[in-house]
Amino acid sequence: MNHKSNDEFKKFILLSDDNLNINQKDCYFSKQDITQLPIVKQEVYFRSKEAKAFLANLGCKEIGEKEEIEIILKENYTNSFVESEKHIEHIRKFLTYYQQHKTDIDFFKKYRFIKVLEYDGYKKPENIYLDSPFEKTGMSAIGKDNKSLFSLNEIYHKLEKDRKKVLLEFLKRLGAITQLSIKEENLLTILYFHNGRDWIAKKDKNRLNKYSKFTDYQFKYKRLFETNNLDISLLIWNTIKNLDKDKQQAYYQFKKNRDKNDLIDDSTILHQLKNNKWIPDKNGIFYKPQDISIDMLPNEFKYEQENSWLQAIELGKNIIESNEEYKKRKQIVEEVTGFR
Repeated sequence: MNHKSNDEFKKFILLSDDNLNINQKDCYFSKQDITQLPIVKQEVYFRSKEAKAFLANLGCKEIGEKEEIEIILKENYTNSFVESEKHIEHIRKFLTYYQQHKTDIDFFKKYRFIKVLEYDGYKKPENIYLDSPFEKTGMSAIGKDNKSLFSLNEIYHKLEKDRKKVLLEFLKRLGAITQLSIKEENLLTILYFHNGRDWIAKKDKNRLNKYSKFTDYQFKYKRLFETNNLDISLLIWNTIKNLDKDKQQAYYQFKKNRDKNDLIDDSTILHQLKNNKWIPDKNGIFYKPQDISIDMLPNEFKYEQENSWLQAIELGKNIIESNEEYKKRKQIVEEVTGFR
């Protein structure tokens, strides 16, 4: 039986609501009457193995775990209100599925099924930020003033400790936010060097062509540097620890591929990091990166000496230069006076 004839026969399948499968959808066998899916009427195949085999040949199949999960999501997390205990039961079922099918979870992203703290409702994982008391990230310093971000409801403390850990992993895989988001900017209308000079000098105007491209990077959330806040500073620090080198630069390329003639400057991110007092010392006093040394950092600010971003933000630059100048002056005095 070819595919075309299969589709023709599909429209004659009798469904559980006593209607024919006119839309030729894939049908399912189930003892439950599920309104969200086309379920084959049991009387059609219940007493005949041949009838069920024929229907299976047409594409009818038993409802699997994924279909069950989607039914729960459609029935309960579209416009319905779900009681707390029932919701926790659903979450446990979702987590069991996730642990068995970690590469097939994108369909969850379509649904608002995560209970939030800010109001009595549900949001998609991509609108959730994670922070204490579930996992300390510092994101609440951003989220509490951002109307598009929501925190996890305390109801999830009802989950067992190991389940709670799986929940956080599950939410991260679905887009829950644990650090500052960075966006790429490509608008030609904002071409500028951060010190105020035009990106493209007059003599370079004739080099513009359809292959030209401007690229810059900036934090998605604004006003990060307007107040001295330890949590926000730590959030910034932990974000830039993993910052790709490419995101440290903004550049204008004249050809399809970058070359030595491209115009390069600090990205907006790097410019902000270098020119704001955002790094605290152990006493809570904030400095520009150039004016604070590694040994002045609070214990929470973890680092590795070989990280290139420490050099990129010029951490301790002025202190080092000041020490070197002192050493030079001391050496000159010693040479002239003979005193040590």
